[in-house]
Amino acid sequence: MVTTWNTEPHGPNVDRRLSRGCDRSLASFALTDRQTRFLVTVMRHAGVFVGRQYAAFAGITHGQKVHDFIRTLVARRFATLIELGTTGRTRIIHVHYKPLYAAIGEPDNRNRRRVTIDRTIHRLMILDAVLADRSVNWLRSEREKRCYFEERLRDYLRDDKYPRLVFGKPPDLTIRYFPDKLPIGYEPDRRRHVFLYLARTQSPMDFPGDVVDTLAEGRVGIVLSTARRAGTGHVRRRILSLARQSESVSRCSFRCASTVLDR
Repeated sequence: MVTTWNTEPHGPNVDRRLSRGCDRSLASFALTDRQTRFLVTVMRHAGVFVGRQYAAFAGITHGQKVHDFIRTLVARRFATLIELGTTGRTRIIHVHYKPLYAAIGEPDNRNRRRVTIDRTIHRLMILDAVLADRSVNWLRSEREKRCYFEERLRDYLRDDKYPRLVFGKPPDLTIRYFPDKLPIGYEPDRRRHVFLYLARTQSPMDFPGDVVDTLAEGRVGIVLSTARRAGTGHVRRRILSLARQSESVSRCSFRCASTVLDR
């Protein structure tokens, strides 16, 4: 039986302890509490956003307040606009101001860099999925994920069972854990975990069955984030096939987060 999925449409969607600390760090930038919490989420997970995402986060209409916020970011050189199409009416906002990232302890975060439009849209897809579920705290970096799962699974799961890429040959090995760099969410009671996949290829990375199986209690949610509502069926079937290879399939639920660009 597939478990149900409970979500709420708006909210901070960041670890609340981190958010409180960042609020204090960003106080000198004369931003409102709501703007600060949104920017923390954007900087940690994507570096880019569109106006409708801020409107959804804030629970407001996509109108003057959204335009004023974007205009302030651009005027203060906190962000630049990426204009798409021949008319430039479709705009993506790229937050790149290094002091903002330094204020949250990540001055060299890769999200400061401008990337190709394809990768930019992938980042928007990630942000949509993160913003869609306020019930979980999101682990973003390799370090955060390793610390979290080692604390919970140290006695049950060997290092070689985590998703990883290995470079080089002994004794000069470099290991990158959770190489897909996608957020993993957990509820405060740690009984539900959320694994995010981007529906951008025919073959998503291997389902982390060993990790999921070792999380003996609770449910697993899988978010399929896509640039369009159609076309996720094959990815869902692929992930479900991978999940069936583990013991976790009965605890998997699916949700689609669709990304659209706005004007």
